[in-house]
Amino acid sequence: MSDETDMFVGAAERGDMSTILRGCEAGMVNVKNQYGWTAAMMAAGSCQFDVLKALVDHGADLNIRDNDGYTALMLACGFSPGGHGDDIVRYLLDHGANPSDGNNDGWTAAHWAAANGYSKSLSLVAVDEVLDVRDKWNDTPLYHAISFNKPQCVFVLDAAYVSERVRPLHA
Repeated sequence: MSDETDMFVGAAERGDMSTILRGCEAGMVNVKNQYGWTAAMMAAGSCQFDVLKALVDHGADLNIRDNDGYTALMLACGFSPGGHGDDIVRYLLDHGANPSDGNNDGWTAAHWAAANGYSKSLSLVAVDEVLDVRDKWNDTPLYHAISFNKPQCVFVLDAAYVSERVRPLHA
């Protein structure tokens, strides 16, 4: 990894738009640092929305995985400061981020949002195909919401589970 790569990826966390735009023009949009993080991952995890938009406009791949299997969506659901990543989560989903992807431990974006109590982000990523996904310890997002004492997330998951599986008797 080069110092140039570290500066570009780090610029996303700081919101340094001029460095981001220069790097994008130089073809660095999807480069990874030593941990496998891209600038899009860094922007998503640190709530740098304008930086993320610029990266997507320059072709950022939102489903690239870091060395531990994390994607930009997982980072937005698990590490956004104070859980303020809801708009970023929506944007990532609207631009092709896959909510079904799991990291090397099997945690999806729903596992991260549930464990951290980010109920709004959880409501966006709690789609049918992730409701029952189990991590390598056999735990679901609902288990994490309960075990980390996140009652609002329990409610979101319960409502998602019912809406995905219970069909009206009269159609």
